[in-house]
Order: sequence, then structure tokens, then C-alpha cells
Amino acid sequence: MADLDGAKLLWTPAESRETRTTQFMRKANAKFGLSLSSYHQLWSWSTENIAAFWDLVWEDTNIIGDRGTHVIDRSALPADNPDWFIGSRVNWAENALWCRSSDKVAIIEAVEPTPDLVSSPIRQVTYAELYTQVADIVSALIEHGVKKGDRVASYSSNCIETAVVCLATAAIGALWVSAAPDFGPDGVLERFEQVKPKVIFAVNSVSYNGKRHPHIPKLKSLLAGLNERKLEAPKVVVIDTTRGGSSNSDWDQSWEEWGSFIARGASSKAGRNEKGEIAWTRVDFNHPLWIMFSSGTTGKPKPIVHRTGGMLIQSRKELLICADLKPSDVFFYYTTTGWMMYQFLMGGLGVGCTILLYDGSPLRDPSCLWRMADECKITIFGTRKAIGPESTTTSQVYDTSIRPDHPWRLNNLTMFMSIYPKMFSWALLQV
Repeated sequence: MADLDGAKLLWTPAESRETRTTQFMRKANAKFGLSLSSYHQLWSWSTENIAAFWDLVWEDTNIIGDRGTHVIDRSALPADNPDWFIGSRVNWAENALWCRSSDKVAIIEAVEPTPDLVSSPIRQVTYAELYTQVADIVSALIEHGVKKGDRVASYSSNCIETAVVCLATAAIGALWVSAAPDFGPDGVLERFEQVKPKVIFAVNSVSYNGKRHPHIPKLKSLLAGLNERKLEAPKVVVIDTTRGGSSNSDWDQSWEEWGSFIARGASSKAGRNEKGEIAWTRVDFNHPLWIMFSSGTTGKPKPIVHRTGGMLIQSRKELLICADLKPSDVFFYYTTTGWMMYQFLMGGLGVGCTILLYDGSPLRDPSCLWRMADECKITIFGTRKAIGPESTTTSQVYDTSIRPDHPWRLNNLTMFMSIYPKMFSWALLQV
């Protein structure tokens, strides 16, 4: 608490302000005969009664699936690595796509402007459209032989198609692996050779720092490396991010374009029930969902497997109960597809809100993200240091973009995520 000595109180919430955390505390009181009245009391109870707490989280956040017989064996020691929600069966993608509205926007995609795209192009899909695309990719993947436990990889940008692949992979019970396009092919090779993906999705170009960068040479280098290690050649699907503005003459003949791949899925019944809907593969709570990697600073990047149930229930707790996200929110977090905050952002779909994907640099034009926040009516703005004064390269946005006379209204903005203490006064006064 030493850092708070002498700190000025900036804001106190009204007593009447009703948050999801307060509602959750009341539910705990009613269900277990408690009299919790503060956040600290709720936190203490949650750590001392973990089975009751997580059982209530499952119930309160409306997780779809079979809850199983009991939450956890309290007699087990942490070293025993006891199983959670024994007997439960869930699917992460099913819980992300419970909303099927044809009016509600699920994903907004914004791309950094480049000389060939002067204004930042905006694409969006509704929840109904997203579900249809995921269903088609599920069918296409199954037609190719992808099954539960297989790995599907992405060497792709922060676009709608990447999100579709992530959801479709989880729908099957396969494992999703992602590398950002700014990663060099050698670094991606060190990752992918360990997981042996059955399919690799990649873009043909990326936008960054005001330029469009070809991505096919990186993809070819990665595939050559996998071939040198005598690994089974993966199926390759290429996403045209130029929207028809480039030639595929430098593609390998075995590669398939996204439009062709998803069209084959649309004409298939694989992975669908009698109504033509996705036949979700519900898996054990501990079944792997995706594989992330360490940074690789102390040797090869180390694969880190994350479980389906843990990712699902933790995301619901953080976003719904702690962050108070609502279906009416527009949720943005500046991230690439190679950082864990991408998965954090994808969790917003489970809330039923709109998530915003941004592909490009946040700093070439320091006003870019603020303009986007205004135009897209962002309510939750997440960032690493994209607006923070802690870094000399990122302080541009903090120093120059928001002034009392700035042209953006930002009327919809209600929350920043992951900002620094010295920014609190600035955020309150300038934003």
C-alpha cells in the first residue's frame, strides 16, 4: 500500500451503483446464508470455500453444458493437481456462440490505413453470420479429416476469418494454435514443429506502420522448415486480406483460398445435426482447448496447454462478474493473434457483446485508436501500453492525442483496462 501514501482520491462510486459483483455477492448470501457486505469479504469467502464459489460462478454465468458430479476434492493437495468439475462436459465455442441474433454485431474488424487503403476499412459480422461461417469451417475441417485432439494452426492477422477458425477448431474439440504474422518464420517453426498442425491458416499480407507487407514469403519459409524436419505436410488455407487486390501466382498449387475452403464446408453436412446446426463436441473439463507458448528468450518457445473448462469459467468470471461486461458493450483490446490477450478478447463473445479486432500499428498515427473508439462506439478499451506514458515509444498517444479540445467525443467509453497509476488522473480529466 506504500504506493498509495499521499495519493489523491479521484472518484467514489455511488452507493446506489449496482454492479455484477454486487449482484453475485447477494446471490452468495441468499444461497449459502451469508452476510457478505464488501468486496474483501467476498474475496475471502471465495478463497476459503472454493467449491461453493466456483459452483456459483458456473450457475451465475449460465455456462452451457453438463456440470458433472462435484466441483473439486477439497481433501486433495495442490501438488496432487486435482481435477475440477469431475464428469462435466462443455464446449468453449458453444458457449461463445449462444447468441444467434441477425441484428446484433458480433465482431467489428478495423485495419490500419495504408496508401492503397487511405481510410481504415471496417468489416463486421452479426452473430447469425458468425455462426454460419463457423459451421461451414467446421464442416470443411472435418471433411479434411480434422478430429478431436488434432491441432489447427493460424499464422494470420487479427481478422474475422482468424476468429472463425478459432471457434470452429474448438467446436470440433481440436486444439487451436496461433502465431502472429509479425513473428519471423524461424520462431513460428520452433512453435509449430512441436505441435504438428494438421491445417495451417495464413494471410497473404498484413498492414503495419502504414505499409502493406507480403506474408507469403514467410509462409513458404515456415512450410519449407516443416518439410526439412520430415513432418507431415499440413493443409494450407490462405486468407486474402487484400480483398482481391493481389495475385496468387506465387502460391503453391496445393494451397486453397479461404473462399473455396469455406464454400466446400457450406455444401457439406459433416459436423452438423439433423437440423443443419453445429454438432458441438462437448469435452471433459480438462480437455485441451489451445496451446500458447513462452517467449523463447531462454531457448525454444515452450508450449503451454490450456484447458477448455478452465478457460471458459475463468473468462466468464473475469468478464461478467469482475469487469461487468454486458451484451450492449463494444469490447476492444489492442493485441495481436500471438498474445494471450487475443483469447481474453475472444471471451467477450461469451458475454454476447460486440468485440473489436484491430490489425495494424497503434502508433504511426497516434490518433488512430481514439478515432476508432469514437467511430465504433467502444465502451471497454483495453491496451498494453498503447496509450500509456511508461514507454517512450507509446507515450505519443498519451502526450498528444487526448486534449481538452480533442475532436473525439468518446461518449460511449466507460472503462480502460490495464492502465498505469499515473494515468488515472489523466483518464479522468482528459478522457
